[in-house]
Amino acid sequence: MATRKDPGLEKRIERFNSTYEKGTDYFENFAEDASIYTIGSTEPFKGRAAYEANFKKLLKEKRKVDVLKSDVQVMDETAVLMQLLEITQSQVVTVLRQSTIWKKENGDWKVVHLHCASVGTPRPTAAQRNPQAIKVLADRIATVSAQVGVAQ
Repeated sequence: MATRKDPGLEKRIERFNSTYEKGTDYFENFAEDASIYTIGSTEPFKGRAAYEANFKKLLKEKRKVDVLKSDVQVMDETAVLMQLLEITQSQVVTVLRQSTIWKKENGDWKVVHLHCASVGTPRPTAAQRNPQAIKVLADRIATVSAQVGVAQ
C-alpha cells in the first residue's frame, strides 16, 4: 500500500481524536455502515447508529488523549490508520492500540472500520494508600475501561 500525504485526511484524523477527547461530535466521524470492534468485543457494532446508541452516554466525561504513535497509509480513496493512544480519564491511564480504515465519501473521509485493543493494564495517575481510596480507584478503573472501549 502506498504512503502519501492527504491534507483532508490529516485534518479529519485530528478532528477524530479531538472530538473523542472532548466527548462531542465524535460519532460524526463514522460512516453510516461502519463496523466497530471495541475492547474485548468478539462481534462488531454494525452501523454508526448502533455504536452511538450504546456509547453516547459514556462520552460525556472529558478525557485527555495523547497520541504516542501514529502511522497512516493511503491508497486512492482508502486509508489505514494505526494509533497508539494514552488516554487519561477519571484519574486512570489506559494505553490503547487503535486501527481504523477510512474511506473517502463525497469528498470527506469517514471511518468504515474501527478496532480497539487495550495495551497493558489500566493504571492510576497517582498511588493510593487509603483502603477506601483504593476501592474507589478500582471502581473507576472498571468504569473507565468500559468507557475507553469507545475509541478507544
